[in-house]
Amino acid sequence: MWKVANYFYHIEVNEESSEQFHIVFKHHEGKRFSNYWLQYFTELFHSEELGFVCATEGEALGETLSLTVKLLHNKIETQK
Repeated sequence: MWKVANYFYHIEVNEESSEQFHIVFKHHEGKRFSNYWLQYFTELFHSEELGFVCATEGEALGETLSLTVKLLHNKIETQK
């Protein structure tokens, strides 16, 4: 995560509820850069290796990436 943080000059995380977060990433690059990171984070949060399942919704803007992550269920709890 530290390496990712070096690409952005500001990362703001807002907890909208106990199961939903809105994350804003700000950078000095263009929309192509935002699209790349939107795809990266979408793939990351949908990874089978995570201990939870979530839904993501995002928007790539010029120098901003907006991402909402919502926890659907915890894999560990559903396996019990």
